[in-house]
Amino acid sequence: TVVLVNQSRLVAHGSCALKASSCNGLHAGRGVPTSSPVGSNPVMEGLLCQKHSDDGGKTWSKLRLVSTESQNGQIVWDDVRKVLIAHWSPGKAGVPLQEHKSWDLGETWSAPRNMSSLFAEGPPGDQSHSFWASPGAALQLSPQNAHHPNRLVFTGRMNGCGTFWYTDDGENYAMSRNAS
Repeated sequence: TVVLVNQSRLVAHGSCALKASSCNGLHAGRGVPTSSPVGSNPVMEGLLCQKHSDDGGKTWSKLRLVSTESQNGQIVWDDVRKVLIAHWSPGKAGVPLQEHKSWDLGETWSAPRNMSSLFAEGPPGDQSHSFWASPGAALQLSPQNAHHPNRLVFTGRMNGCGTFWYTDDGENYAMSRNAS
């Protein structure tokens, strides 16, 4: 996942692995708790890493671990409120979808906000009570959009159904009414 932040910085997120042969040793042993799982499947390990570029992608920062219990999810730059918003999928069963915010272009991230509690109802689907963000960049509608200027839109799955959720103020969210 790559997103343009503040018209100046590229921020990239991806699932990563601790096993040196899986990540070229770029971050093995650097600030990773010893209780973290180590193997060869980055998705199963639940490790989310980040890099950034301030020169249009010509060079990149060192890879760094930003979460030990997540998978790659949706990320968007809110140009109105000047904040980077990420919805990270749970890395362990039973962990709710979480929202993290960064006001310093991805250098630091806020404590997690439980997104599952914001939705009283979603698509009935398979009744699994699952909720996760698809990997990729979310988007912000144009300020000139006639119906919902600057709306932030995310996508993922809830109860086994594809769905969308959105916010017009960066705090209060609503679920789409016609999930797939």
